[in-house]
Parts: sequence; structure tokens; C-alpha cells
Amino acid sequence: MSRSQINRPIDLSRARVQNRQRMTSSAAAPQHTAGTQHRPAQNPPRPHNQPDPRAAARNTANAQPERTSAARRKKARKTSKRVWSAVVCVLLLVFVSAGAVYWYADSIMNESELGSLNPTNTNPQGNEETIVPPDMKGVKNILVLGLDYDSDDPIQRDKKHPNTDMIMYVRLNANEHTMQMIQFPRDIFVGQEGGNAGKINGILAHNVDAGNGLGALSDYIQKSFGLPIDNYVTIDIDGLKAVVDAFYGIEIYIPRDMRYYNETTHALEGELLQGWRTLNGEQCEFFLRYRQGLPRADIDRLVMQRQFYAALFRRLKTASVGDIVNLLPVAEYYLRTDISTLDLMSMAIEVSTMDGANISMGRIPVYAAAEKYNGKHSPVVVAKKETADFLNQYFRPADRPISAEQIGTPEWPTTGGATEVAMNTMNEVASEGMDAQHQN
Repeated sequence: MSRSQINRPIDLSRARVQNRQRMTSSAAAPQHTAGTQHRPAQNPPRPHNQPDPRAAARNTANAQPERTSAARRKKARKTSKRVWSAVVCVLLLVFVSAGAVYWYADSIMNESELGSLNPTNTNPQGNEETIVPPDMKGVKNILVLGLDYDSDDPIQRDKKHPNTDMIMYVRLNANEHTMQMIQFPRDIFVGQEGGNAGKINGILAHNVDAGNGLGALSDYIQKSFGLPIDNYVTIDIDGLKAVVDAFYGIEIYIPRDMRYYNETTHALEGELLQGWRTLNGEQCEFFLRYRQGLPRADIDRLVMQRQFYAALFRRLKTASVGDIVNLLPVAEYYLRTDISTLDLMSMAIEVSTMDGANISMGRIPVYAAAEKYNGKHSPVVVAKKETADFLNQYFRPADRPISAEQIGTPEWPTTGGATEVAMNTMNEVASEGMDAQHQN
């Protein structure tokens, strides 16, 4: 196999020097005769200005490791610099992303345009004794309101004047690792404070034009029931549907067959059958609103709604990061609160670690009204003695009991007996469905 020819540069100056060396050696060499021993000629003297090729080769060989080591060190420094640059970039990205998420989450939890918790009435003389007990460190008292713009009451509502058809008082106690809630029936009689219908669910709408609907409702609950309120959360009823859909449905126990018939055409327009069902948002709205044919109307609806809250708590405890991401647009559109993002995160972590036995819910006991208000509205009237006993047992300090006379709702003719308080844990609520399933 022929080798490929490689053109190499020829050093002519070196060739001339070698020729002169050979010529000098030939002239100085003695003539050899037979029998004379041949000795190799000594290396000819090298011109003083000509470098020794062998010495140069040795120097090159000795210098090569030094250059290689230096190059390696330089390369290592460059590699290390690149690694640290990458680490810094990643950390900056993480910090910027975390900051963006915090800013986004904090920005979407805007305070409501319906007002704030600032008191609507002041007492500059300071001579009126308050029945609200002093707050305790580590305890949060939150007013949770479900806003309904499409009320089934005769009074029409709009975006500026919603009904608060869900009124929930939530006490989160980080010291005892518990959460207690009170359901307020939406039809509680409050007289002119509630506008034309005289009900508690109309206080916000009735006072919004005066500048602070939220403050008016908060003041009324604090002064009439002696419950401190630190913060509020409002969510559209439609927002609850969106939450359910973000979770791809939740499993709820339906305690009875529920059928809704159009009051004009008598056509069946909605139906849920008793038992465990996985409901989407639209079905949950039907479940939450349903009261047609219920013996005690809104009271029985509150009883059934406990199954929704129990199902929602069960689902929240298993929420993934993806679930939380899906909830962000819902919170942006529907949720308003004066609680900071960090506090919300802290409370969410607290609740997520609670056992269902430590989460309980009761409701304000009431009587049916014997007369209509303004000739057409049927409120319910607070059972004051039973309410005072309920609050003293679960929500008042032992040394600051409230009396029936201090419950500040107005009087109105009543009929029948008071409804039950029904303070139950979420485990007990869930067991109702389990027991009913075993019996069937």
C-alpha cells in the first residue's frame, strides 16, 4: 500500500550548515590504509551562533509538561467559572420565579370593592361595654361570605349589591390545632339593617352604597353575637363551582333524592339521587342551592351543605401542586380577602395537617317566624337562649360568658321549637354517609 505524500517545509539554512560540516570533515580526515583501524570522527565544532538541536529538543521535552499542567489549570478555572455561573443563573431563576409567584398570588387576593372590616360606627365616648372578648394569640377569626348575584329571593341583585347567602364564621386555633365553624342561616331576622327583606343576607347589599357593606355586616355579627372578626374572605357562589371543576369533581354523599321541578311548567329540570356521587361544579351548584320540598327550607339546606364542606376538606387534604396551580385562576377571579399571602399559606398548611376530628361545624339555632316581614318576607328568628349556650360552650372564654339578653338581634313573633345547634366534626359528617351506605 502506498503512503500518501506529505509536503514538509525544507529548512535550507540548516541544510547549508550540514554541507559545510561534511566538507570540513572530509578535508581534515587522514587517509586510511589497509590494516588501519577506523575511528569515527569527532563532532565538528558548531558555530557560536547556531543552537544545539539536541539541547533544544531536550528543553522542549522538559517544558511540555509545564505547559500542559498550566493549560489544565487554566481549563479547570474556566470550567469552574462556567459551573458557578450556571449555579448563579439557576438560583436567580428560582428566586425570580418564587418572587413572581408570590407577587402574582399576593396581587390576585385583592381587597373587596364591597368595603372592609373598618368599623362603620364608632363610640368616641367609650362608655358602651363591648361584648366581644379580647382576641387570643395564635387564633384567627375569619368571616367567610359566599356572594350570590342571582338570588332566588324576590329582591333582585346585581354585581354591586350581592346577597351573602353563605355566611360562615371560622375560628382557626393554631394553639390547639383545631378549626371551628358557625353557619348563619341566611334568613335570620335583622329588621331594617337587612333592607326590604329584613334578613341578615341583605346587610351587605343594603349598606354598600353607604361605602362599607362588609364593615356593616362585620359590625352586626360582632355586636349581636359577641364574636371577634379579624379578617374576611369572599367568594362568588360560582367560584365554588370553579373550585370543584379545578379538582375534576369531588365525591359527596347525597343524603336524599333531590329533584327540582319548574314551578311554571312542572318539568323536571334537575336531579340528584341519594348515595355517594362524584359531582362536577354544575352539579355541586344544584346541590348547594336545592331546597324545593325540604320541610325546613333553608335550615335543611344548611344540614345538607355540611356534606359539601366535608367533601371539600377531604379533597383539599390530598391536593397536589398541580391542583394548586389549577386553583390560581379561580382565586384571581372569584376570591377577595384582606389576609396576606404568607398568612394564607400558613393557614392552609395548618388546616391540611388537621384530622377531621379537629374540624367541627355548628349553626345558629332559630325559630320559624309567625308573621311575614313587610307582608311578604319569611325570616327566621334567632333562638337567643340556645344561641348564648352554644356560643358559651364553643366560642366564648369561660370567664366571659354571653347572656341571652346580650344577643342583639331584634324580636319578632315566632312559632314552633328552636332548631338544633348540631355541632359535628367533619369525621362525624362523613360517617353519616358511610352508615347510610352500609344500611342500604
